[in-house]
Amino acid sequence: MGIYATVMFILGMVDRLANLSDVRYDEVGLALEEENLPERIRNSANR
Repeated sequence: MGIYATVMFILGMVDRLANLSDVRYDEVGLALEEENLPERIRNSANR
């Protein structure tokens, strides 16, 4: 990982290094997490 970070620094892409660990850009992880959310039991119109 250190070598990868050094190469990104040399190429001037250090700002993209933070995006590697940012969960907002993890589409697969977000989709898997959405599957684990509980389903809504009641409809708000039925109250």
